[in-house]
Amino acid sequence: MTAKNSVARFFEVVAELIGEPRFRVALTLFVIGLGALGFAYVYEDPVSRLRVLSFLLSSLGVALLVTAVAEFVLLEHASRAMREQIEKTLDQLRQDFAIVTHSIDNGLVDVLPPRRGDQQPRVIDALSSMIRGARGELRLIGFSLREFLDGGQPLYTIIQDLLRDDQKVRVKAILIDPTTDAARLRTVVEEGPRFEYTKGQLYTDTVASLRSLEHLMARSRSMRQFQIDVRFCNLPPPFYMVASPEALFVEPYHLGRLPGDPPCIGGFVPILRFGAASTMYKRAWAHFEYVWRSRPPAVQTATASASVQGFSLGGSTDSKASSQSSRAEDSVETEKKTETNESEEWADGRYLITRTLEEVAQDIETPKQSQ
Repeated sequence: MTAKNSVARFFEVVAELIGEPRFRVALTLFVIGLGALGFAYVYEDPVSRLRVLSFLLSSLGVALLVTAVAEFVLLEHASRAMREQIEKTLDQLRQDFAIVTHSIDNGLVDVLPPRRGDQQPRVIDALSSMIRGARGELRLIGFSLREFLDGGQPLYTIIQDLLRDDQKVRVKAILIDPTTDAARLRTVVEEGPRFEYTKGQLYTDTVASLRSLEHLMARSRSMRQFQIDVRFCNLPPPFYMVASPEALFVEPYHLGRLPGDPPCIGGFVPILRFGAASTMYKRAWAHFEYVWRSRPPAVQTATASASVQGFSLGGSTDSKASSQSSRAEDSVETEKKTETNESEEWADGRYLITRTLEEVAQDIETPKQSQ
């Protein structure tokens, strides 16, 4: 390296250092310290009246030089620590920005807290606001949907208001069929394999929802616009869903149980809200459509009963559960002769079966029948 290059590099380093605020502070303190020592030397006279000033200036000069050297020595370490902190902050900002960008790209509007817990009112407020303003179809999926069908719940009150005001809303709900193995599996996970099924929370909640739906459907028949209908499916729902033509709220279902959990394991994970233009919304809407509207050979469905004759729910379902599939297959074979499915991708009706309220109610034995 030539002398010219060395000099140029020296001035580059000096320019970089001068750009550091802490270096400028250190340099300023160093210059002031030298100046103070210089003045102290000039006025150094044992008999002069300025000897006190000379002593103070010399002390100040030494202090400033020491401070300047310390500042200069710590400059590199402080700069490195500052740069690392700035990099960490920038990395976090980049991650946050990426999350926001990905959410927007996928139509994710909000992430709500779980339905259970201290922030439950926030979830209720969000769902209530969407349901009150819903017009057209309001689609619900869940195991028992007690928050919509229990008279003591705020969401049930909103459904009642829509019915009373005869709003132009059609509520369509898909629940678990309580006579199926899918419902029993959920009960085993929640309450153990030795728990009597018909005394479990899922069974009693679903039966209570049946009774509530019977009441709501009976009242809705006198309305001009408001409608409510239900299907019961033999497969566990993949998610909890509340959807209107404008928005989708979805909570993934799971079989994960943690120590200390209550019998019901639903409602402990966040709820995701998607816009109507999102792929998730379209997929969830299509999922509901498939389960609800598919006729044999895909799904055994029947027109909702205009009324459900008085029935009492309870007792064992073992004998009825085993006969359900065979009746569905007979219905499939009958309808195959008269109906043509628009798509050849449908299943053959032996796996996914949805039934009406009346059909499920007839399969639940009364206590008298079980004695």
